[in-house]
Amino acid sequence: MLKATEKNQTGSATLADIDTLMAGSPSPQFVADCKKFREQFQEGDEVLEFCTSTASWQAMAGRAGYLLRRNGEDIAMIITKMN
Repeated sequence: MLKATEKNQTGSATLADIDTLMAGSPSPQFVADCKKFREQFQEGDEVLEFCTSTASWQAMAGRAGYLLRRNGEDIAMIITKMN
């Protein structure tokens, strides 16, 4: 899990990470959002974990979660933490 640092950051993730999120969630809506995210995945896409900067968290605008990136463009997002 990424931690907030001075700059926004991303790191490599997998669809297995999304499956783990679904398995551990008591929220039917969150599970549905994860399934929708997963269904959009195509061969060659990247799954990335992200976390916004420390400054964004201090400003009560922090976000963390997962991105689905295709050809350098973010096409789907799951937010797992926010303030």
